Amino acid sequence: MGFSDQASQAVKSHAESVGGNLICSLVFDEMAIRRQVEWDGSSYVGYIDLGSGVDDDALPVAKEALVFLLVSVTERWKVPVGYFLIDGLHGDERANLLCTCLSRLHEVNANVVSVTFDGSSANLAMASKLGCTLKASEPNTAFEHSETNTPVCIILDPCHMLKLMRNLLAEKHTLIDGRGQAIKWEYIVKLQQLQTKEGLKAGTKLT
Repeated sequence: MGFSDQASQAVKSHAESVGGNLICSLVFDEMAIRRQVEWDGSSYVGYIDLGSGVDDDALPVAKEALVFLLVSVTERWKVPVGYFLIDGLHGDERANLLCTCLSRLHEVNANVVSVTFDGSSANLAMASKLGCTLKASEPNTAFEHSETNTPVCIILDPCHMLKLMRNLLAEKHTLIDGRGQAIKWEYIVKLQQLQTKEGLKAGTKLT
């Protein structure tokens, strides 16, 4: 667990082979894992692990793996650069891990220009800790790289944000757009009823 030295070395070698800094984006997300503790021959694994090397069976059992993925902007490759076993992380902790990751990547000539993550409350708290704000009245969607002092843009994962809006519409039934017009869940229900009645297979992806 932690940041991968092998991945860092591979990125550094590639940067040297192309003769310059790599322009990259960083993506991170949690992946659900089964809660389970196992003996690997030398220690018990399955507890939360932030890469510190602390072995303590008093720690909670991990339920997620937080994975950092480096993606090239100018080439067609991507590489996981680290993962951590967690049971939830606050915004401050996420911000610290992200800044550490950016510093490590800078050392191997990977210039990260954007960071993509989903719209969970912990990630939004992290963005706020980094100095970003998503208020429509005064948006600030970039923070300063601690090593290069250049802006790093934050990008909320579009697919996840669409799912959040879908779930919000399903829960509240009616939303009001910027022009004051109603967006109603009722219309989606009626569309599905029409498709079922007529036997249509339109590209609405309604099930």
